Amino acid sequence: DAAARVNRDTWFGNYRVEQQVKACGMWPRASIPEDFHETLETGIPVLLISGRLDQVTPPDWAEQASARMTNTRHIVLEHGAHVPAGLSNFECLDGIMSEFIQTADPASPDDACIADMLPPAFETGK
Repeated sequence: DAAARVNRDTWFGNYRVEQQVKACGMWPRASIPEDFHETLETGIPVLLISGRLDQVTPPDWAEQASARMTNTRHIVLEHGAHVPAGLSNFECLDGIMSEFIQTADPASPDDACIADMLPPAFETGK
């Protein structure tokens, strides 16, 4: 199978793929409505947070997802990847999300603190 060929020379081999396939087998199944893949149109408050360096779910996907939503805000972490762990000032996100949940207003949270969410310094050598 294709996954096994790609993973053959990796340290974990095909372990992760096999485990994910097993997990999918346990997931409940149901039929989905015909319009399931249609773009969502809503005025529900939505706060989207993306990492500029995210190769799994890039910021463009958040923009596409919110294209027909009328009450959204998209915050992009310049140094963030798929998971922003490791960035300084991580608690900044806690404040942003807490404010959004309390107010249900995407415009409400002050996001100035994300400018201080930086990757750790490191030296590459000479």
